[in-house]
Amino acid sequence: MLLEHAMTIQPRKLILGLLLAAKGQSVSAKDLVAACELFGVAQGSTRVALARLTAEQEIESTARGIYTLGRATKGIGARVSNWTLQMQRARPWTGFYTVAYTNHMGRTNRTILKQRETAFELCGFRELEQGLFIRPDNVEKDLDTLKARLVNMGVAPDCHLFVAKEFQTHTLQDIQNLWDPAQLNASYKKETDTLKQWLDRHETLGLEVAAKESYLLGSHHIRLVRHDPLLPDEWVDAQSRATYFKTVEQLDTIGQNIWRQFHEQVIGVQSETLDENLSR
Repeated sequence: MLLEHAMTIQPRKLILGLLLAAKGQSVSAKDLVAACELFGVAQGSTRVALARLTAEQEIESTARGIYTLGRATKGIGARVSNWTLQMQRARPWTGFYTVAYTNHMGRTNRTILKQRETAFELCGFRELEQGLFIRPDNVEKDLDTLKARLVNMGVAPDCHLFVAKEFQTHTLQDIQNLWDPAQLNASYKKETDTLKQWLDRHETLGLEVAAKESYLLGSHHIRLVRHDPLLPDEWVDAQSRATYFKTVEQLDTIGQNIWRQFHEQVIGVQSETLDENLSR
């Protein structure tokens, strides 16, 4: 399954993913070319993708042949790099809910609307009714901190946030049905088992296979962690969630070591050839 996905990966998404994984550090064109070749992307396709991403300000060149995230993606990069802090955002739940009201903000600009909805989703909100988002009030230390996080993710500052507790019985049921704790619990255990199986066998893999699989696994599981709604401990198996998050951190650490080895043993050997090709 991992290898099938690797064969269909798009060069621009792979380049952005590699730069996001670099956590703010610049990456050379030759490293990006070699990494993309690992996934079956030809040098020419990589260079075309680099040019287009630069033109769109998704990435930028800090020096000849050196790239980092551009203006359009630096904010995303900062948020992605902080994924390991996800659990620290949670606090004990007192039965209250955080509510966000956005009906006054308009829906005509589809780009802004999508950005807003994505921000709420990443913060664990669900839309109860159009323009009315809600989640258990158990993340961030206060509403101002949560509001700042949402604004940083693209929500306009005139969004209204408030805390509520008393709901009609049927409304409370509708709210609780917005999430599926049983599915989350099953996912925590299943994904943890999958990762532990890979971690147990990764040392038996060839370096290129290990690099490819660690990248694909890391991208998938870090995304799951970032999208986790952080429901209250009373709603989910909190221990299973913590174990899963910790296992993803372990994968990330091992994956970074594998890519360092890949850079030293594979990209380093190819450097002269790649430099020659990239200068043509």
